[in-house]
Amino acid sequence: MNTSYRPHTDTSDPQHSTSQTPQSSKSIKVTLHQSSFSQEERNHNITAYSREAILSLLKNTNLCFSIRNPLSDYETRDKIVFHPTETLDQDEGDREPPHHFCVKWEGSKKVSTLIVLDDDAVKAALKKGKKKGGKSKGDAEVDVPRDLTSEDSGEFVPVLAMECRGLEPYAFHPMGGEFRVVSQGGVAFEEGVDLSEGDWADYDEENDMSVSINEFEAKIIAC
Repeated sequence: MNTSYRPHTDTSDPQHSTSQTPQSSKSIKVTLHQSSFSQEERNHNITAYSREAILSLLKNTNLCFSIRNPLSDYETRDKIVFHPTETLDQDEGDREPPHHFCVKWEGSKKVSTLIVLDDDAVKAALKKGKKKGGKSKGDAEVDVPRDLTSEDSGEFVPVLAMECRGLEPYAFHPMGGEFRVVSQGGVAFEEGVDLSEGDWADYDEENDMSVSINEFEAKIIAC
């Protein structure tokens, strides 16, 4: 991601607060939707379903979300930034598991944490949720984060999973540089893939075709 932000601990006082935050964990899944993911040869339109292209969320770059206190109607943190592969430094004897972001809501005795889950942790969380009668449906692999292809146009696909204790992400903010696109011809685009406005386009010179993503959307759900 084209930013100099680093993972940080947010302990600043919010403007409003009314309650303490419980430290129960919740698995959060981020799904992405693209109504049109197309490639076209010069002057000739090709539907997304006839061309294979891949959109991937990069794991080695900063991500930006807005979060809220689940026990408050108005206590939020807008556009917090964390790195999905870098955990925060912790004091010796800290009882919290390694985490990628934390915040201490006013009135709470404990910090609330966010942990980005790897594939094995996602499968374990989904399996545990199914045993408890959770909303996960199908096999565990169904909701494991994966890449998007042209065949996913118009559908939401899970790309990131997080375990949240005492905080709730509610919005994802692309900043540019979080995604990698690979064209049907195998050419990778990483720099300049900016979906902050919902649309992106470039040209695959090696294979003489354009590549585009339109009406990009993100949705965050609890599972």
